[in-house]
Amino acid sequence: MFFPLLTTLLISLVFKLILIFTGAVPFNSDEAIVALAARHILQGARPVFYYGQAYMGTVDSFLVALAFSLFGESVWVMRFVQVGVYLLFTLSIWALTNRLFNNRSMANTAAFLAAIPPVMITTYTTPYFGTYGETLVFGNILLLVGFEIIYGKWQRSIIAWIGLGVIAGFAFWTFSMIGIYVLPVAMLGLWEHRLKLWRQYLVCAAAFLIGSSPWWWFNLHNDWAAWFALVNPSLIQVSFFERLIGFLGLGIPALLSIRPPWQALYFSGPILFVGGGLYLIAVLEVGRAAYKKTLPVSREVLSFLILYLGIYLGIFLGTNLGIDSTGRYLLPLFILLVMFIAYFIETIKQQRARVAYIVTIAFMLVNLSGTWLAAQSEDGITTQFDPITSFNNQNDQALIDFLIGNDLTRGYTNYWVTYRLAFLSSETLVYSPELPYKQNLTYTPADIRIPEYASLADDSPESTWITSKHPQLDAILRDRFFELGITFKEKQIGPYHLFYEFSQRVSPEDVGYGSE
Repeated sequence: MFFPLLTTLLISLVFKLILIFTGAVPFNSDEAIVALAARHILQGARPVFYYGQAYMGTVDSFLVALAFSLFGESVWVMRFVQVGVYLLFTLSIWALTNRLFNNRSMANTAAFLAAIPPVMITTYTTPYFGTYGETLVFGNILLLVGFEIIYGKWQRSIIAWIGLGVIAGFAFWTFSMIGIYVLPVAMLGLWEHRLKLWRQYLVCAAAFLIGSSPWWWFNLHNDWAAWFALVNPSLIQVSFFERLIGFLGLGIPALLSIRPPWQALYFSGPILFVGGGLYLIAVLEVGRAAYKKTLPVSREVLSFLILYLGIYLGIFLGTNLGIDSTGRYLLPLFILLVMFIAYFIETIKQQRARVAYIVTIAFMLVNLSGTWLAAQSEDGITTQFDPITSFNNQNDQALIDFLIGNDLTRGYTNYWVTYRLAFLSSETLVYSPELPYKQNLTYTPADIRIPEYASLADDSPESTWITSKHPQLDAILRDRFFELGITFKEKQIGPYHLFYEFSQRVSPEDVGYGSE
């Protein structure tokens, strides 16, 4: 009975493992922050949020810490945990689709489409640099439980209401993007039941406070930093028109697998036209069916999905989150996309089953082609939008071996080098991220996510400096060292440029950079 679903989960597992073990997805410092938090949890630390920020609860770091305790600390162990999270997401897609459409064949198709997703989904669910995967799982569970409470048999079930509140609260601590899922459930529930279920509302609210208790605890001990991060995100102000253009021109093409999320360029012609055409036809078919009221769903389901889409669009286009059309904030749309495509394929299957299978394979080939092209690029499947910060891991071990072999374990570098070196060397190499990495040479002290690293670097009698893919900065540093009368050695290892063995100690502040 569940053979198609089990086969789909196996396909998804194999697909993810191929990406992991072929090195298609580079390990960078964003992911290293998650790994370092997990490592510190095993040493007794209990971080509520990731270092240097007041959002994204450390749920995944606790999961990774458990995996580290069982299998040892490594990048592949961490990513295998992420694979497990994605399999749960695929399973939740199957369950939600089956419940809403009451069609197991359509649910199987939706899960199959999620098994090999567009490259944008792969980008944010294969490396482990934030709680995006967990949020997608929690979101689908909330939609499923919420729909069952509003329209199903769980309206009077206190256990269901408690579960809904705890999951919503826990997911809110995990990542506030969960509001996209919580709001339609809350609004539709209030609309359908008004105040008739006020006791259940109170129980759910209390359960929410319990589930989100880490978020409240952090606020009470840190001057409400998480609250201010939620209501006043430090994003650039852009107009509604600019957000709309970004959404339609960059975001949607990335969601449809015709553009990698880290570039403003589309894939080559065949993927662009075949993929774009397939997705466009499918979405238009769903729109036509909804307009003619021939969608095989109840009024309640249709209202539920329309409200979900409307709230998402309102939040994304109506707030500064709309400035980021890279892909991560479009992840909640993926569930609607696979449902739309699954419905489109199901309508074809009712007339010509063989054609439906061909169309399904065509969608999968579009996603695979985009993923393959991205994986074959120099930097692989990356989250880096600026080429200067995008480099793979081919030279990491050579750099680590040189630094440890020459006892160059302390010094200064930039954000994108500091944390990946720290984790890959089990924190033998501790460098403070006080050097710029942007082309315009700007620097922010916020890069010092772990203050102890800066202290260790500053207290070291000797220091090594490491830049990455920045010849302009190398030339500036070289000139300033000469001006200070300091001699030194240089070495290039892949994208890394080293200044070491200084004739006297020098700090970033001496040359105009650093935390002061």
